[in-house]
This record gives sequence, C-alpha cells and structure tokens, in this order.
Amino acid sequence: MEDFKELKELNLDENEIKIYVSALKLGKSKCEQIAKLSGVIRTTTYSILQKLKLKGIISNILIDNINFFEAINPDDLLEKLEEKKQKIKSILPQLKKLQLNEKKSYGITFFEGREGVKSVMNDIISKPNSKIKTVGSVYNFSDNLEFFSKEYFRKKKERNIVAESVSFDRIQDRGLKEFDKKYLRDVRFMDKEFVKSGCFIYENKVAFLTYEDDNQKGFIIEDEQISKLVEYMFDALFKESKK
Repeated sequence: MEDFKELKELNLDENEIKIYVSALKLGKSKCEQIAKLSGVIRTTTYSILQKLKLKGIISNILIDNINFFEAINPDDLLEKLEEKKQKIKSILPQLKKLQLNEKKSYGITFFEGREGVKSVMNDIISKPNSKIKTVGSVYNFSDNLEFFSKEYFRKKKERNIVAESVSFDRIQDRGLKEFDKKYLRDVRFMDKEFVKSGCFIYENKVAFLTYEDDNQKGFIIEDEQISKLVEYMFDALFKESKK
C-alpha cells in the first residue's frame, strides 16, 4: 500500500493514514474490512476509526444495527487545512501585538531535523519582492532537500523573490543553470571543494544549513552588521565566479 506520507501534514500518524486510505478504497465498509485491507489489527482499527471521526476525516452510518464507515472526499482534506489556516489568521493580530510589545531580539537561533530545515527555508523566503544571496551546491539543495525544495521554489516564485547564487563548478550543478529564469535566480560557479551545506543572506540575517540526510540542521544569525559583512564577502565571490 502506498504510504501517502504527505497526509502527516494533517497530524495523522502512520496507522491513521493506513486506515483513511483503506476506507477511501473500500467506500462504505465495516471495521473488519478496513482492518484486513490496512493490515492493522481489528481492535486498533476500531479505535483509530473513532479518532478519525472526531477529526472529521471518517464518518459512519448504522445500517441494520451494523456500523459502516466511510472516508471523506479527498478534496475535503484541503478544506481541513484551510480551516487550520483561517484559525491561525484570526489570532495573528493579537500575536503581532504581543510581538510589538517586546524588545526586538537579536542573536542565533538553532534548528534541527527536517522540520527545522523547513523552518529556516520558510524564513528565508518570508518577505515578498526581496532578494537573497546564496552559496552552496544548487544540485544538492534540490536533491537532498527534495521533500521541501519544490515547495520552496514555488513560494519563492509566487512572492517574486530573486536570488544570486554561487555554486560549485560540477556537471550536476551546471545542469541546473538552465532553470535560472524559471527560479528567478542567477547562478555562477566557483572552483572550490564540494560540501553539502549552504549559506543564505537575506534581510538582516544569515542562515547556514547542512543538507545530508542524517545531519540536517541549520541556524540563523540575525544581526545587521554581520549580515553586511557576509554580504560584502559574497559580492566579492560572486564577482569572481564564472557564468
């Protein structure tokens, strides 16, 4: 059975996803049928079905005193996400008011794991119509962070964020040069030792990331003077790099 791990964005665990997908395939069905198809034991399946009912992802109907369960239409899953988004939007003014009442903080923030890396990347492209400067392999960014790189480039384009990038002069990286126009960037190349990490300069911040599957982490330095210094070094490197 396909794992549909993307459904974890709805705060579903592995067994909940199996139950939902099985119910979707079967249509209106009994608990034992869903358990058999999903491979989850019956007692656990029944318990999960009850949880999914509370989440509004599974419905049930009583026919001749027998419980039948049915998965909601996949289109409605997007509505679930939209509901969450609207709830957060409704309290944004209050949250921002709290933020304005606090003294602006500067310093270093650390992030670990896939979700941590996503947080860093979302911060980098949070300001529309801005410009970022990056150092690191454009190929390995797309390859090692495939779980998020497509979303990153989509949001970046939607927000009209342009980039200047210095990458390593390798066949893999050169092969992605043709996407510069699509991704609103200008990539140049340097003859340096290859590493699986990247540096991003944006606003008054500098972010550093490691891309390796077993070592995904990063940190953001928020300081105007440090950002200016790193940007000055980037501009010199960009100028000397090959097109």
